[in-house]
Amino acid sequence: MKTWHRYTLLLSLLLLGALIWGGVVAASPEDQTPTLITPQYATADAVIADYIVTDAPYNADKTGTQDATSAIQGAIDDCAAAGGGTVWLPAGKYKVTGSINVKSFVTLRGDWQDPDVGTSYGTIIMANVPSSAELLPALFDIGGSAGVMGLTVYYPEQDIDDVKPYPFTFYTNGQGDRYMLASVQNCTVINGYRGIGACCTGTAAHEMFTIDNVKGTFLMNAAEVYNQADVGTWKNLYINNKYWANAGAGLAAAPRSKIDAYTRANATALKLGDLEWTEFANIEIEDYKIGIQIVDGKRIQFAGSIYGATVTDCDYALKVDNIDSRWGMVVANSELTGSIASIQNNAGGVVKLAGVTLTGNTSGSGQILVSDETDLSAYTVDYDRTYIKPAAHLYVADLTNDGSADVSAG
Repeated sequence: MKTWHRYTLLLSLLLLGALIWGGVVAASPEDQTPTLITPQYATADAVIADYIVTDAPYNADKTGTQDATSAIQGAIDDCAAAGGGTVWLPAGKYKVTGSINVKSFVTLRGDWQDPDVGTSYGTIIMANVPSSAELLPALFDIGGSAGVMGLTVYYPEQDIDDVKPYPFTFYTNGQGDRYMLASVQNCTVINGYRGIGACCTGTAAHEMFTIDNVKGTFLMNAAEVYNQADVGTWKNLYINNKYWANAGAGLAAAPRSKIDAYTRANATALKLGDLEWTEFANIEIEDYKIGIQIVDGKRIQFAGSIYGATVTDCDYALKVDNIDSRWGMVVANSELTGSIASIQNNAGGVVKLAGVTLTGNTSGSGQILVSDETDLSAYTVDYDRTYIKPAAHLYVADLTNDGSADVSAG
């Protein structure tokens, strides 16, 4: 919304700033215009940025030398104040020294190179945050209808010979307008400690959390999530120590044998609490003490499904400590390998298997129901399938949004 009154006020403020600061006036966030971006790495969509953190007035340093935390937060704050949109971080290294609040209706997006394709990575977050055994504050605290997309995160102070705890890399708390539709997409975590978290503290719930195409090495948990009401979607999740062992772009790699030894002794890849009808698909986990653990919920118990999981080189591939006894859970078209147990069901509910290959013993007091007659070979899922990429054309309409004027023509 722009009116003559608004322009007059803006001009007055600019003149006042010029007088105070000797004529040095930064561009106003009001002047930001949506821009078509040409990323360094291919995307499935045409990228439109509303705010660019390396542009004025934010001027974030993308060499990793100067602290970029306030610049990134400032762009997010301005984007949120304008009603939401996309904040773009061009390829480069950004030093972050504190928690970033990704406010509701804002997407923080970088230029992402798939680490299984190359190790230049694109947009790298250098997480120079304090080590702490506390769960919070997260590196990225994500609001409702908000997301983090296209970032590679690296912790410069992490050392496999002296492992340091860190709070979550990505987190949503479900409070107020942060309740629904947080997302993490196309992100890499090189040497994380705690990865993705939701509602681990407090009593708030969240809904429809979306995780898609996240890859990384995690020394404690790739994810720990609780108290989700209605369907969350987690797909294309690759939890593997190779991402730190093969680190590039000047990031310090660690020996694969040492990482494997640590995670096999200490780490659980997915720690899942009370999730209602959450769907997991195309999940790969390797070299953890526990691959997937279903634990006590805060409000109810787990009632989700797992399709297309490959869990290998773990002590326990699937360890079920509690599930909703009314529904149980289903695992389909998967491979579960555990040196102690492929599945241990300690819960009162049934774990039903359809088209699952088990390597290792099954154990526990709960029932494991194997459907030998289920043939899923006819069903294949193309997890890379996407829509046809649109042509990159951008049209910007400057419209009043308070209902005071007819905007039909615009």
